[in-house]
Amino acid sequence: CYQIGATPSPNDLPQSVYYIAPNSHKVIRVASDVRRPNGITLSADDKTLYVNDWDGAYLLTYDVQPDGTLKNRKNFGKYTLKEETDHGLVSGADGLCIDSAGHTFATTPAGVQVFSAKGEHLGDIEAPYDMPPQNCGFGGPGNSYLYVTGRGVVYRIHTLSAGVKDRGK
Repeated sequence: CYQIGATPSPNDLPQSVYYIAPNSHKVIRVASDVRRPNGITLSADDKTLYVNDWDGAYLLTYDVQPDGTLKNRKNFGKYTLKEETDHGLVSGADGLCIDSAGHTFATTPAGVQVFSAKGEHLGDIEAPYDMPPQNCGFGGPGNSYLYVTGRGVVYRIHTLSAGVKDRGK
């Protein structure tokens, strides 16, 4: 839940990853071991959940179980830009998307950080310092354009890869 102001709503849930089963209104807490979960996305086969940790040093993965619960948290990709705070490293990782080859694209203050399907940092797509990216997704002709939003702007970047087919439909 996103909170604005000093007084939390009595209905606010703690910062965690939640799952709502199809045909259900029940909210299930499936990961409470992330300090500040932010962007999430599924692998193309829906078996792995990727979670950006705004307050951590790593992009995380979990194995998705048939009932929607999560197991086997792993530190998947290490963010390149982090800020040291009194409670550890902060990545500022925000939005997240994945392409059909399993590369993940994480929006951070450093730009869009790209990781291989094995979690290796492949590089950054830079953005202006005063307009850090906040979210991303694939679309357009051939699903080969990466759309990146942040601070009132939208960037459209033609890529050599394509987003996951039929994602988001």
